[in-house]
Amino acid sequence: MRRFVAVAVMLSAVGIGLSKTSARATGEGPEGVDSALWQVLKLWEARSAGIERLRGQVVRRSYDLKFEVETIGEGTLYFEAPDKGRLDIQPVEITEAMQERRRRLGPSRVKHGADGKPFRLQSSSGERWICDGERLISTNEESRSAEVVSLPEDLRGRSIMNGPLPFLFGLPAEEAIRRFELKLIAAPTRQNPIARIQAFPRRADDQRNWKSGTILLDTRTGLPTHVRLLHPSGNKEEVYSFHDLKVNAASFIPRIFGRNPFRISLRGYSVNIHDPAGEKTAAREQTVPDLIGMFHTDAVELLQQRGLTKKQIGLHRGDPARRPEDVFRVQEQDPPAGAPLKTVDRITLRLWTKAGG
Repeated sequence: MRRFVAVAVMLSAVGIGLSKTSARATGEGPEGVDSALWQVLKLWEARSAGIERLRGQVVRRSYDLKFEVETIGEGTLYFEAPDKGRLDIQPVEITEAMQERRRRLGPSRVKHGADGKPFRLQSSSGERWICDGERLISTNEESRSAEVVSLPEDLRGRSIMNGPLPFLFGLPAEEAIRRFELKLIAAPTRQNPIARIQAFPRRADDQRNWKSGTILLDTRTGLPTHVRLLHPSGNKEEVYSFHDLKVNAASFIPRIFGRNPFRISLRGYSVNIHDPAGEKTAAREQTVPDLIGMFHTDAVELLQQRGLTKKQIGLHRGDPARRPEDVFRVQEQDPPAGAPLKTVDRITLRLWTKAGG
C-alpha cells in the first residue's frame, strides 16, 4: 500500500509570525520542544479543525536512486471530516517535449544520474488510496488488485490521523511530538512565506514506511506545496506536489462523483483483506457480517467473499432515506450479524431508497 504524508496547517496569512518568545516560559509548550515549532503545531491543530472538506490536485514523483529512474503520476486528493480521504493517481503520457524540457533543467530541478544525464522518466500506473472511516483501501488499477485493512473500533472516527495521512488531517500537537521527531528547518517570514519542517518517525509502523520527511508549507494559505519522503532503505524517494487546493468548497464531492467517493466497489479486483484482530478473522468469516449502513454493492461483495452466491442474496426496497448519502445503503438485514453462515440459505437486505422514489 502506497504511503504518503502531507501537512494541512491552517496558518493565518496576515499578522501571524513565529515569535521566538519561549513557549515553556509561558507554559505553552512541553519541555525540550522548540517554541517556534510548538507555535506551528498548535496553530495547525487549532486551524485545521475548521477544515471539513478539501480538494486539490497532486503530482507524485517517485525516485529509484539506485537504478536512476523517476516515475511520475498525477491525480486528485479529497478529504471529508472527520476521517474520510481519497487519493487517485493516474498515469501520465511521457512526451518528447517533456523529455526535452527535463534535459534543459539542471540538477537542482531534475535528479541527474552518475553520467550527468536526467533520471530515466516513466509513467506511474493507476492507483487509488481510500479511507472510508472503517477501512483503508489501496488499489492497483493496472493489476486490478486491492489491499483492504479493517480498522479496529477504537480507531474509527480518528483513523486518518493514525493512518498514512497523519499530518494532513489535524494531528494534535501533543500526539505529533510523541509520534514524530519534528524540526523547524526554516521559519516563514513576510519576505518568504514558505516554512520547512523535517519529520522523523518514532513509531515502528511509521519507520517501516518512511525514514524521514520534509514538508513545505505556504503560510499564505496554510496548505502544503511539497512533501518529500525518504524510504527506509535510503534508495527511494517520493515527492508530492500540491496545487489548486480548495477548502470547504460547497458540495463539490457529490457533484464530481455522483455518489459517495469514499465507498467504492471492488468488483472485478483481486482483494487481499488484512485484519488487525488476526486470529479472530477466521472465526468472524464463519458468521454473517454486520452490513447495516454499507453501500449495497460493498455488502454484496463482502457476502460473496464469505462464500454466498448472488442467488442467495436478496435486495429489497426499504424506507425513504433521511439523508441523501444513505440512499442504497443497507437499512435492515435478515439474518442478523453474527448468525452462523452454515445455517444460512438466503440473506435479505432492505435498502434505504430515494424520497418519493
